[in-house]
Amino acid sequence: MKVDPAGITLDLSVEPTRLVAIETVRSRLQSNVLHVLLHDSEGNVGLGETFYGASSVEHYVHETASASLRESRDASPERVARLLSSYVGFSGSGAEVRGNSAIDIALWDLLSRRAGLPLRRLLGGPVVDSIPVYNTCAGNNYVNA
Repeated sequence: MKVDPAGITLDLSVEPTRLVAIETVRSRLQSNVLHVLLHDSEGNVGLGETFYGASSVEHYVHETASASLRESRDASPERVARLLSSYVGFSGSGAEVRGNSAIDIALWDLLSRRAGLPLRRLLGGPVVDSIPVYNTCAGNNYVNA
């Protein structure tokens, strides 16, 4: 049990996540974006994404990361981050880092869905009411691979 800043009691006793399927989705519209969908044994799906070098990242997710994810008895974000960390130290920003990032985002999404809470509440609640944002929208052909 945990009481969040708004005074609401939250039950965070979610059972360990057991992944049963890993899916990747790419769109012809923006071929450099890769979506990663992680399916758990209860039918929940977590969604993550990454950008740039999507075909290399997709290969890494299916050929390397998926074996480790399927063998894990508890696919919590923290455990998987340790499981997928490189044995040679910092690995730059290659396909592995981008793949691990998409998997991490999907695991946090899956955890919040399993807990029945918005992710912002699961992470401790909002600290501010609004934030300034910026996005570069350069069209469908922006850095296509």
